[in-house]
Amino acid sequence: MQEKLHAIEDLFDISIFQPEKASNIMSEAKELLTMHNLVKCRN
Repeated sequence: MQEKLHAIEDLFDISIFQPEKASNIMSEAKELLTMHNLVKCRN
């Protein structure tokens, strides 16, 4: 998990000070991506 956090930090140029919240961030990002893809398919 720690390696994935570094990849996320580099990608978004942020620091995650509370790693236990990283799974929530990932879940929300996946949900947003799914919604984006659904909207894209509808158009």
